Formats: sequence, C-alpha cells, structure tokens
Amino acid sequence: MDIAPVTLRNRMPRPFIETDNLPWHQPDFSRRALREQLDQDHDSGTRSESTIARQIPFIVQQLRLSPGDTVLDLACGPGLYAKHLSASGYSVIGIDISPAAIEYARAMCIPNCEFVLGDVRSADYPGNIAGAMLIYGVFNTFSPVDAQLVLRKISKSLRPGGRLILELCDRSLFYCGESTVSGIQGWWCSDRGDLWSDGPYIALKERLYYPGERVEVTRYFIIPQGSSEIVEYTETCVSYDVSDITKMLRRAGLRRVAIHPDLAPCPADSADCATRMFTVVVAEKSN
Repeated sequence: MDIAPVTLRNRMPRPFIETDNLPWHQPDFSRRALREQLDQDHDSGTRSESTIARQIPFIVQQLRLSPGDTVLDLACGPGLYAKHLSASGYSVIGIDISPAAIEYARAMCIPNCEFVLGDVRSADYPGNIAGAMLIYGVFNTFSPVDAQLVLRKISKSLRPGGRLILELCDRSLFYCGESTVSGIQGWWCSDRGDLWSDGPYIALKERLYYPGERVEVTRYFIIPQGSSEIVEYTETCVSYDVSDITKMLRRAGLRRVAIHPDLAPCPADSADCATRMFTVVVAEKSN
C-alpha cells in the first residue's frame, strides 16, 4: 500500500485554496450520504423525522409564514423538511448538490415541492420568496467570499419583509485557540459501510486550525478493506461569531432579528441537550 498520501501530505494547506469540502456531488459519496441521512437512529447529515416534526412549528413561526407561502430550502438534502412543510400547507423549492438526495426527494412526489440539482453557491434562485432556510451548518463550509455571495443571493430572492433562518455550527465546536494546531489526532475503524466507505475500513483523522482566519480543516484518510489505496476527504469550516454574521447580513441587505440556541427545544431526556451544536440566526429583508 502506498502511504504517501499520509506521510507526504501538505501539513498546512491553504484553506479553500489547497483544501476543499466533502464531495457531496460525487455519485458514490452522495449515495452513501443518503443512506446515512435516511437512518432514523441518528441525526447525522440531516435530522430524524421526529426531530424535524418538532422543529417545523418553530421554523414556520420564525419565518412568519402564511398558508401557501413558498420556502426556499437551500442544501435541502433528501427533502425531509420539505415533506413536513408541504404537509403543513406550504410550497418548497429545494436546491442541493447531491444527485442521490435530489433523486430521492423527487421520487417522493411531494405536493407543491420542486427539487433542483445544483450548487447553492452558483444556482439560480427564484424571486419573491416568503422565507429561506440554510441549516445544519452548511454555511460554515463556504469560503467567506462564497458565504457573502450566498447571503446576497438569498436577499435578492426574498420578498420585502421575507426572512431567513441560518443555522451555524456553534463556535464551541471549533478549537478557537491562539496557535496553529496540526497532526493526526485520532483514528477509528468500522466493520460495515457508512458515509466513508461501502465496506469495512480504517480511518485516520487530522484537524488543522488557522487562528488568523478562524478556519478549521479536518482531513480524513480512509483505508478500505482490501484496497491498496488511501482515500482522502477534506472538510473546511469557518467559525463565525454573532458580530461576524450581523455584518455579513447587513452587507447583503438583511437585518438580524433574533438568535436562538436551537431550531426547537429538545426533549429533556435527549443526549442532544448536553452539547450545543448549532446557533440559529434569523434575519429579515428590509421593506
């Protein structure tokens, strides 16, 4: 086996220049991701049906939707939120880069829902939208330039008074130290297929933190059983605080109106209550 991808790797690649993000657009990765998204035993990649059902009233309230309004669901995944919004009387236009997720969403034939295969950074958005949502920390994976571009596109898409729900990875999930961190920091193995491989594998994980840019790069080196090659995946995320987001929203013509710790209160016996994973920002387009 050639171990050069690990031993000769660039120890400190330049974020968003020499690093990328997970290949949701690739058919095989997309197919494995969909399998994880549909697994009701966890909330990885998206949320379980029960969690989504609990969050929908909050989403409707924060977006101030009226019956028949249209919601733009960016990075919509397999359409699970769209299904619940449709059942509550709303129309949804979902955009996602994953071919497997969009195929699944379309196959559900959800009333008053349209699903578009595309990258939310470059796709065309419809106009006169009542509300938009970009959740599960997807915004953090965009470069700052692309993130600002997406906010401007959302603002242009919203009707006056329309609202956006932006769910960010909470800053507590990032290293956020004053020094650069690098090196292989962990490993695990799996005896079955999941997001990373179709079958058993061993994985090495490396986290890099760039304090000046407040960017964290996570690299995964996957060694599938029976393979002579190491497969590398990279995830690049930007850590934002409330001040950062407020300024970015303002530049896009949006006004921050609320901040929440979650899309909905979690049950008291839920393990999700112990660790804060996200921060929810609600913004509004000026009239």
